[in-house]
Amino acid sequence: MWAQIAWLLAYFSDIPIQGSLFAFMPLLAGGFVFCVFIRFYCPVIFKKSPSAPGWLMTLANSQAQRLALPVPQIHILRTAGLNAFALDDLTRHGHVLLHQQVLNSLTQEEIEAVLAHEMCHIANGHAGILSFMQGVMLPITLPLALLIILAYCLVSGFRRFKTNLLTANSFLSLICFPFTSIVLLLFSRQWEYQADASASQLVGKEQYLQALRCLHGSFFQHPNLLGAMNGVTKNMQDGGMTHPSLAQRINALREIGS
Repeated sequence: MWAQIAWLLAYFSDIPIQGSLFAFMPLLAGGFVFCVFIRFYCPVIFKKSPSAPGWLMTLANSQAQRLALPVPQIHILRTAGLNAFALDDLTRHGHVLLHQQVLNSLTQEEIEAVLAHEMCHIANGHAGILSFMQGVMLPITLPLALLIILAYCLVSGFRRFKTNLLTANSFLSLICFPFTSIVLLLFSRQWEYQADASASQLVGKEQYLQALRCLHGSFFQHPNLLGAMNGVTKNMQDGGMTHPSLAQRINALREIGS
């Protein structure tokens, strides 16, 4: 990614590549600032979220101990959707966010499997890397996306402002950082298989497979600024660009140890 940016700066300006390396600093700073934001402001942002039930916190404590992780903070989101994702600040002090529908629609064993999946994303460093890389892109893509969507909403209305902003930011990420975006897309799919394998060891293979069979949507380990394009390109049942389908994940898990 850094080589790509340096080449573009050198190609479109008279600044030599050595000088253009200084342009990396604001981008790196953006990644670290985003991680610091996650560390210190997530508890403030989600302060009014419903409290996680005691049995869920007990599960989180147990899984964190087995994974040698600091116990993550669990946040329940009131927004609709059968989704869950994890955030991390590169220190594995993570946050697991569950939509309320997860608690309402799944059994405790299925929720345990979902929680294990997100915890394994934190333990394996997936959530931290994604958080940092998306923070790198945000200083460039988010202001542009905000201007574009503000102009669009002035004409069409602000009813879907957040959704449109996320989609526009994802699209700009693919345009401004094509190499990085493609690499993240490829790694994100592989990370899903890795998290499945780790989580199946944590809760038991058969329990985890049963949970996957019962799910009717894909779970996103992160409020992925690239993953928002899933809703544009494919039905969530198919997995989309950043995630393999549930059928692919089940088949891959079955092959482990067979």
